[in-house]
Amino acid sequence: MFEEDKLKPKGQSISDIMDLFTYGIYAIGSVRDGNPNFMIADWVMQVSFTPRLILVSFENDSFSKESILVNNIFNINILSKNNLADAKKFLQPKNSSKIKGRSDEKQNIIIDKLEGIEYTLEKSGLPILNDCIAYIECDVIDTKIAGDHTLMIGKVKKGSILNYDDPLSSIETGWHYSG
Repeated sequence: MFEEDKLKPKGQSISDIMDLFTYGIYAIGSVRDGNPNFMIADWVMQVSFTPRLILVSFENDSFSKESILVNNIFNINILSKNNLADAKKFLQPKNSSKIKGRSDEKQNIIIDKLEGIEYTLEKSGLPILNDCIAYIECDVIDTKIAGDHTLMIGKVKKGSILNYDDPLSSIETGWHYSG
């Protein structure tokens, strides 16, 4: 028996432990063919001061990832606890066929996640959630496939604080994208 196994109570797995990591909840803005979109990401982090670089992790089959690679730009909207309803809407994949087990009638629906959402478009076409805390816009400078995700490094080119509030995190939502 490994020494670390003695420390784990029975029934716990590495997945259970990974679920204890806490993450911020962010709306990643993208645009494709003039159509803006948001997706939720929590694997987001700063990786450099000079230049300011941000890393975001995307599922390899992500619609947003493909949209971002078309234009090499994205933004990160920092959500507040007041943005929880919007965040729930952005969790939905753009293409409903991505979710296995959906009925035939719901299998090929393209979802407009911005319907009913108050947002502003940047000159770049990227959406900014009107009541988010802040946003930053990034140019993609590198990508790397890492297992079932693609890591995208963005160089921060601008941003703005829109509201002062507490950021939304996995602690408030109880959402786990880990394991």
